[in-house]
Amino acid sequence: MVKKLIIGIIGFFILIGVIGAIGGSSNKNSNQATTTTGSNSGNTNPQSTEAPQKQKQWVTVVEVSGNANKNTDTFELKGGKTKITYTFSGGDVIVGSIYVLKEGTDLMKQGGIPEVTVTNAGTDSTFITKSAGNYYLSIKSANASWTVKVEEER
Repeated sequence: MVKKLIIGIIGFFILIGVIGAIGGSSNKNSNQATTTTGSNSGNTNPQSTEAPQKQKQWVTVVEVSGNANKNTDTFELKGGKTKITYTFSGGDVIVGSIYVLKEGTDLMKQGGIPEVTVTNAGTDSTFITKSAGNYYLSIKSANASWTVKVEEER
């Protein structure tokens, strides 16, 4: 009984290996898309048929500074990778929060969770995930001057 079970398990793994080998070899050449161009001399020059991809860049969406509570005008995010870079400076006891809120949201009525909360002076950054849409920043601070920049990879 045990011998049959072991033989069955070994057979199963051999079958999986054979299927994987067959599937792997049939896909090797399917991803190589090239075209050739020739001249009268018979020379060929392989060229890729894929268009070169545009390299993504960080685009500043909004940049703001202040030393008190402030809301920004709305800005558009297109759903790409988003980074918030911020600097808070001040005395020994500072408090700061950065909220990224959907347009039409009222922080005082609906509440929210800050993307960033600071209690020490310094510069840092964080990445956030937001779907495409219109947003605004609500920055809350006490005893601090600050700058906040939102960038999106596009």
